[in-house]
Amino acid sequence: EVRMQNITAKLIQAQQLARMGSWELDIASNQMFWSKELFDVLQLDPEKFIPSHENYINLLHPDDKQIINDVFNNAIKDKKDYVLIQRRILDNGENLYLECRGQIDLGKDGEVRRLYGVLMDVSDKVIAQQVKEDFTKELEVKVKVRTKELEESLAREKESGKLKSSFVAVASHQFRTPLAVIQSNAELLEMLNNMGVKQEPEKYAKVTSRITAAIAKMTNLMDDVLTLGKLTSGSVRCTPEDIDLVDFCEKMAEEFNSIQQDGRVLDFVTDGEAYKMQLDPKLLNHSLSNLISNAFKYSKEK
Repeated sequence: EVRMQNITAKLIQAQQLARMGSWELDIASNQMFWSKELFDVLQLDPEKFIPSHENYINLLHPDDKQIINDVFNNAIKDKKDYVLIQRRILDNGENLYLECRGQIDLGKDGEVRRLYGVLMDVSDKVIAQQVKEDFTKELEVKVKVRTKELEESLAREKESGKLKSSFVAVASHQFRTPLAVIQSNAELLEMLNNMGVKQEPEKYAKVTSRITAAIAKMTNLMDDVLTLGKLTSGSVRCTPEDIDLVDFCEKMAEEFNSIQQDGRVLDFVTDGEAYKMQLDPKLLNHSLSNLISNAFKYSKEK
């Protein structure tokens, strides 16, 4: 008797340490026995709660009830042991995660006469696993986002590199044209001066106007180069100020019309009542200059 008492005491201690309780169900009488430790695990009062399979099912989370019933009935039908995680809803609304291990005991006729097993509180383990999975998912999302950002950044760098190479090739080609104009007209001026005959002012005016137009083109190209460098380095700043947009556009139209050699002109038309606007004049000038230059460059005839 002393030996049995010692074994029982050790079993109780082991169940308490493992946060575990044992149970047993007699199939014929449908009577269920719970150890005191099982009541403690489920946080129930043994004086008020009557152990039964039905009463236990009612303690569980609604989503788990049907699953537990199916597993329990299949264990009897198929004569197989089972292990299952289930949730009990506590009075404070929190979930208590329970691992139920059930085993069958067969009678002489080969039928299940008894089910028995243990119920263990595995909340800490399940919650820790959920935290780990959530962290892993969050990390995977962050890695995917960062990878996408890096890929997009690399694609932008490649595209920027192509644009730079293309721009440098085009710009170097376009620089040759105004330089050739300046050189040829400078040579023409020299020829006029060396002729020893006084020339009409109109001849000099035509030559100097062509040189001026070529210089203006080179200036625009230099602005393009500088702006491209600022754009790629992310150092372009917008400094808006009050400007008279109508006056701004009229002056720009005059500048472009003054350098055209084929009679084409830029018409500036307004409608409505003018008012001051907050714009960066340098960036606006650069943007409109590019548009207007291309309009003149790629338009045909007049």
